[in-house]
Amino acid sequence: MKSTRISKAAAALCGVALAVVGAAAPAQAASWRGSDPAHDVAAKKCKPRCAYTPAPGVASADLVGSRVTYRHDAVKIAIKLRGVDRSKAFAVTSLLAATDREGRYFSAISAFAPGRAPKITFRNPSGIAIRCGGATTQLQGNSVLATVPARCLNAPDFVRWSGYVRVIFPGDLDTDQRYQGWFDKFRTSSSTPLNKNTFEFSRRIARAA
Repeated sequence: MKSTRISKAAAALCGVALAVVGAAAPAQAASWRGSDPAHDVAAKKCKPRCAYTPAPGVASADLVGSRVTYRHDAVKIAIKLRGVDRSKAFAVTSLLAATDREGRYFSAISAFAPGRAPKITFRNPSGIAIRCGGATTQLQGNSVLATVPARCLNAPDFVRWSGYVRVIFPGDLDTDQRYQGWFDKFRTSSSTPLNKNTFEFSRRIARAA
């Protein structure tokens, strides 16, 4: 009888010790992977009015996969394209929602152009460009890698990601009204409209402790 009680007490103490060890261990960064249908690029032309039409043969704007990792201090984003045409300017926009409210998201725009250094521009949910010291972007092969410090997003408990790619022929990367070229956005189904006015977001990606 006494032996049984001692065993139960030992087991309880062991459980408490393991719980303490578990609480002390740092949580791993949360990650999410997404895939996008290949060959679903659209062409945007604005003569006489702006319209999107399918352009499945264009590889340079074709977003095919993404991975987002939310560490304690930063969100790391890796976006894979089907084929990058380095002779043309292009931009990859990451939308980071820190709330489930529709239309409320930060944007990090990675811009690349021949002969120029990569540039990342950060905008708040009102669309106003703000400084985000420590934000970086680079192109490795066919992948765009971007890092956004958590403090620039007000360090939320979670983020949800969406994104799109723009490849330019005539036009300006920062002025949508003048933009013409090829376009692709993250979508889980080809039934989602080609234009960039309807967005699909990832599931919640929790911040690491």
